[in-house]
Amino acid sequence: MQGTSLSGAPETAKAVLSRTPLDERLHTVQLGLSVDGIRDTALSSPVWAAVMAGLFGGIVPDLGRTPFARSWPWVVLCAITGAAVFFLWRVVKTKAADEKLQGRFWRPLVASAYFSVAASWCLITPIFWEPDNIANHCFLLLVTISAVCLFLTARSGDFLMVVAATIPNIGIAWIYFLRHDVWFDMVIAILLPLWAIQLHLDSWRGCRTVALAHRTRLEMEILAAELKVATDEAARANRAKSLFLANMSHELRTPLNAILGFSEVILTEALGKNAPRYRDYVADIARSGRHLLGLIDDVLDIAKIEAEKLELDREWLDGETLVEECVTIVAGRAERAGIALISSVSPSGLRVFADARAFRQIVLNLLSNAVKFTPSQGLVEVALEPAKGGAMLTVTDSGRGIPEDQLARLFQPFEQLDNRYGRANGGTGLGLALVRSLSELHGGNCRIESEVGKGTAVSVFLPNTSTLVADPRATAAA
Repeated sequence: MQGTSLSGAPETAKAVLSRTPLDERLHTVQLGLSVDGIRDTALSSPVWAAVMAGLFGGIVPDLGRTPFARSWPWVVLCAITGAAVFFLWRVVKTKAADEKLQGRFWRPLVASAYFSVAASWCLITPIFWEPDNIANHCFLLLVTISAVCLFLTARSGDFLMVVAATIPNIGIAWIYFLRHDVWFDMVIAILLPLWAIQLHLDSWRGCRTVALAHRTRLEMEILAAELKVATDEAARANRAKSLFLANMSHELRTPLNAILGFSEVILTEALGKNAPRYRDYVADIARSGRHLLGLIDDVLDIAKIEAEKLELDREWLDGETLVEECVTIVAGRAERAGIALISSVSPSGLRVFADARAFRQIVLNLLSNAVKFTPSQGLVEVALEPAKGGAMLTVTDSGRGIPEDQLARLFQPFEQLDNRYGRANGGTGLGLALVRSLSELHGGNCRIESEVGKGTAVSVFLPNTSTLVADPRATAAA
């Protein structure tokens, strides 16, 4: 059998979105955009490197005549860098798809990819630089500025990537313009750092704006998920309310019809005065009245628990006596259904610290459910035994079992499952909700284990003190 925690409903869209902090999700989005941007640039880098090698190698004589033997290693380096960045992109995207992307670890690696591509591309200046050739210098400056602008198109909002991508190109170009005496080079050596400062200031402001836009989008996604969860919960609550009203209507009408019908027969003396059958009718009226009282008590108890108005009078109780009383009450129903009902309390005379009425209600609800949903020739077992810090009550049946994905719903008020706790079996759907709520009021807890086709076991742990002393077996699935 497989266990589940019943402290809450199954995971929702809100839980999925809230699993990762907003800042971490923002870093994941930025990493994805950053790695996409550097992948495109890295893959195109060797193509542009080959074009530059041709232009500076003599195709345009005014730009220079650099031998191909000097430029082709650079083209190969750009290709190797592009392949490495592509591999990094594949790894990062896979990690992001599996929700295993850790921003603190991968952000420096992506930034190093930006730096590597920029560093390989910035070699264009020392490889093709020709002193005293202003046309050569102008074109190299144009290529440097174009490369820097190309690196800024990722729109990730991460300023670290901007710095890693621009510093190598601007730095190498500035050094070469600074070290030569041509008037054009001196002017560029003065203007280039000023432009770089302005570029980085504008980029920093732009990154802040882009990051804010990404954060706003993520916040809107969370709000949309919360709205969907609220809508789903409202729809579920409405369905549960409708089902509850339908079930209550049936549950109330049946005993009321019996009470009214038998009362009218007795009142009108339809069978004659002092007919012997009247005594049976009175018994049926009393039984129907007790059934009605039980239904009303369940509803009132749930209302009191939700309003935090139900108070417990805890005392030391004879657990064996109380369990046997409850078994006796349910034994007739189990016998009529052809179900074997077995109880065991070990050691004999085991005492529990609980509210007497609440303890009886827990045992009766569990036994009633087990008998109700166990087929003929089945077996229902109830056991009470000591546990660390308290006592453990376990009710096991050989019924059809419950699918694992539906277990958490069982302990929600008014919830009934189609395959096991459905309408065909009657009931209001309050029994197991009361069991969980009453056990938690005692400072204990409740767990359920079930496997389709093999049966179900519900365990309730009640501590021996007024504070929670959780038994490991009762909290293993929490």
